[in-house]
Amino acid sequence: MNEKIQGNSIGDAFPNRILIFSVCLAFFINLIPLQGWGQMIRPDFLVLVVLFWSIHAPHKVSFFVVFFLGILGDVANGSIIGQTSLLYVLLTVIAISAHRRVRLFKPLGQMLHVFPALILVKVGILGLLLLVGASFPGWHYFYPTVSTVLLWPLASFLINLSVSSFGRN
Repeated sequence: MNEKIQGNSIGDAFPNRILIFSVCLAFFINLIPLQGWGQMIRPDFLVLVVLFWSIHAPHKVSFFVVFFLGILGDVANGSIIGQTSLLYVLLTVIAISAHRRVRLFKPLGQMLHVFPALILVKVGILGLLLLVGASFPGWHYFYPTVSTVLLWPLASFLINLSVSSFGRN
């Protein structure tokens, strides 16, 4: 009767330091300045990491921390305060609500779940910007979403590798 129930997510098998390190690393990578096409197609590494942890360890993701990371991102990028926070929190809600289904797939299959969530939230944010009087930024507004989704398998592999290499107690 006192058998220990084994968790089926990587979130049960790693210390918090890997989550904190991956979030901090992604945040600092987002701060690296790029120009030209690099800036236009720049993936949002923090979204990748937040989505990954929201899917694989939803019990360790704090909405307050996600919101605060969005505020820091807005300040760093000089964008409207709260825009990135709204994006991150909405994506976290979507990811946590679908995490059991998404975890059933390999990273390539997970991309098919992550992409619509990213597009849905980006369209919602674009709608809000258009409501307050901004002009349509063009289709390049969605380029970072595509590049972020294309990096999903690599990010998933690297985070899983770090958990398997450094995460065991």
